[in-house]
Amino acid sequence: MSRNLRSTILKGLFLACTAIITGIVLPGTANAASQNDEKLVYCVLTVIAETRNQSGTVVGTEYYLKEFLLTDGAFFSDDFSTRTRFKFMDASMNTVDGDSTIDIDWFADISVFNSVDVSTAVTLGKGNKAGKSQGQHTFYTTGSSVRTTFFLECSEL
Repeated sequence: MSRNLRSTILKGLFLACTAIITGIVLPGTANAASQNDEKLVYCVLTVIAETRNQSGTVVGTEYYLKEFLLTDGAFFSDDFSTRTRFKFMDASMNTVDGDSTIDIDWFADISVFNSVDVSTAVTLGKGNKAGKSQGQHTFYTTGSSVRTTFFLECSEL
């Protein structure tokens, strides 16, 4: 799958999920949060870690897609470990002087000798209702490489 096609699919998936959650599933929840003067933030995290051999052929892929809600001071944890691999995602939100910062840590043990760790944050400043963080990183080992791409998008409901 080409990089542009994958990016387009992931962005489309985020927009569709945002429309569904904000318009159908959570309208009462958003109203309840606003009545309590408490911010409710909806986030989507996507992580793709592709392992390639020396010739560039993809030999393994770790996909992660998670939607979650946070309020100020709240934590969200997802343990998606298997019997042989340790994997987790932790997220939190803290608000200081009207600026809400969402921090995430994602970790996946992807092979016998390799693991991937992603840490990033999104800040929703005063008047800013949405934000995103994205990036990629590649590391090389003898005979292979692992490219990790991540997207974190958050919006206040």
